[in-house]
Amino acid sequence: MDKAFSNEAGTLELKKIFGDKVFENPKPTALIKSILMQTTADNDIVLDFFSGSGTTGQAVLELNKEDGGKRKFILVEQMDCVENITIKRVQWSIKQVTGSYTYAELKKWNQNYIDEIEEAKTNKKMLSIYKKMKAEAFFRYDVDLSKFEENGFTKLELDQQKEVLIECLDKNHLYVNLSEMDDTTYDISDEDKAMNKKFYGLG
Repeated sequence: MDKAFSNEAGTLELKKIFGDKVFENPKPTALIKSILMQTTADNDIVLDFFSGSGTTGQAVLELNKEDGGKRKFILVEQMDCVENITIKRVQWSIKQVTGSYTYAELKKWNQNYIDEIEEAKTNKKMLSIYKKMKAEAFFRYDVDLSKFEENGFTKLELDQQKEVLIECLDKNHLYVNLSEMDDTTYDISDEDKAMNKKFYGLG
């Protein structure tokens, strides 16, 4: 294997951008560029569903500069590295070449409750989250709220309460579905609706 294709090369690239090792085992740009040269045409859209530190975005931008291509890329990532690493790497790469990008986040719904549950420090807070969930959250189809005993719930340890509430949530509704963006419940702005319709070609 060429040394330029090693994880060590990927780590050195990130050190050049951030001044330190900020990501474990980043893909090297040279490897992704090599793959893109063999598998893409000038106007293709490249999707990286686990984009990590953003190597694919940098590789597409550099390759476009080298061969005059007009490839576009979509990077998807759920880890906490997005704002501090992935986006900053894309911004840095754009400054080295030419291009632009749009950053968007999924609209949270049940995921909001999971976030609150994980951050909760007291049993009292957990009970207030549950009461809010009863009014707004989507529960699993096999969860019978009529059998939920608040007195019994309050006697559980905090970690047990967290486990119970997270298990009750319907994981298919962690984020708002595109088909439901006009539902006033989710309070999605006209600007966000317009962006989604443009992105998905809905007119």
